[in-house]
Amino acid sequence: MATSDGLDLVAVDAPPAEPPTMQLADVAVTALSSTWFDADLRDFVTSRDEEITAFDLPTVAVRSRLPFSLLDGSRPAGVSVREFGSVDADGIPEDSLPGVDCFDDTICTLVPQQGQVDITVPLSSAAVFVTIDVFYDIPELGLEQPYNLVSYGLNVRSS
Repeated sequence: MATSDGLDLVAVDAPPAEPPTMQLADVAVTALSSTWFDADLRDFVTSRDEEITAFDLPTVAVRSRLPFSLLDGSRPAGVSVREFGSVDADGIPEDSLPGVDCFDDTICTLVPQQGQVDITVPLSSAAVFVTIDVFYDIPELGLEQPYNLVSYGLNVRSS
């Protein structure tokens, strides 16, 4: 992923100690799930709310791009956005649309700020729900994978 100043997104020396908070405008977006390496346990810890549905998540008005911030300041190794065209009666997203992979994609922008990273990705006008997966390398393990991974979800409507 390229930054707005033309730099390629690179792995960080160390990922955040815990999954970062995501913010979109003035809306805090709760993580749906995370798999995070715990240095003290020397193992991965998975957290997931099995009961949450799209009906429990915020709805934000967007145009053709989805801007959000990760409130930690560490650059992720990559971001993947999955888009869905509908949500069923049980609050489960369906009708998958083409998504955006920001590992190598230059259509995503990243702007490091003091204490946060601002990211913007293109978004289909047909999308009503998106999931955002944020990946962080774990250099101390000396592996390209697995990653620390945190997933967010939110409802979107075209403005």
